[in-house]
Amino acid sequence: MKQPLHADILKRRFSIILLTFLWGMLPSFSFAADGVPIGWIPPRTQQMVNDYTGTLSRHEQQAIEQRLLACEDSSGVQILLLMVPDLGGNDIAGFTQQVWDEWQVGDSKLNNGIILVIKPKNQSDGQLRIQTGYGMEGALPDAFCKRIIDDKMIPHLQEGDYYKAIEAALDVIIPIACGEYSMEQYQKDENREAFIGLALFIVFILIVFLISRRHGNTHGGSGTF
Repeated sequence: MKQPLHADILKRRFSIILLTFLWGMLPSFSFAADGVPIGWIPPRTQQMVNDYTGTLSRHEQQAIEQRLLACEDSSGVQILLLMVPDLGGNDIAGFTQQVWDEWQVGDSKLNNGIILVIKPKNQSDGQLRIQTGYGMEGALPDAFCKRIIDDKMIPHLQEGDYYKAIEAALDVIIPIACGEYSMEQYQKDENREAFIGLALFIVFILIVFLISRRHGNTHGGSGTF
């Protein structure tokens, strides 16, 4: 009878020690507002597109994946897309840098990787960042990446269309990364298009003004019944 009693005592002591250990560990596990552990970094997969939010459909992910793979095959520039539900208590810049260090984006010697991180709008505001390696800074400097976000992505994101926002950004990033044209050429084309648009608008205003003046030379009266 003594041996079973001894075994029960050992089990109880072990349970107490285990519970005490787990209770002591609880404070070290902090969670962000959306239930993601603080400091959480998503695991990298073999895919170029990593959507942990379920925002993109399978067809949309495949379409983006093919574009990114084609870019890497033709230019050697690796572009990754990451979508996460939360930033783990970090700001977008700090979170992206942690992912960059963990994932080792792009060629380690050329440092020519690019990563696009998007946290969709949920309980908190949506955030996004385009980060490039030092080898891509000349082609895609920070100010130009910010312009891509503001001009090409934000308008679509405000409408809730994440796929169009990503495609619009890639329409600019990929040709520059692949060397099809430079940032300077892109800006010249944008300025030319803006000038043409302004010129057409001015012509339209002049036509409306001339027509209104022509009709303004007549007199009469009108009524309703």
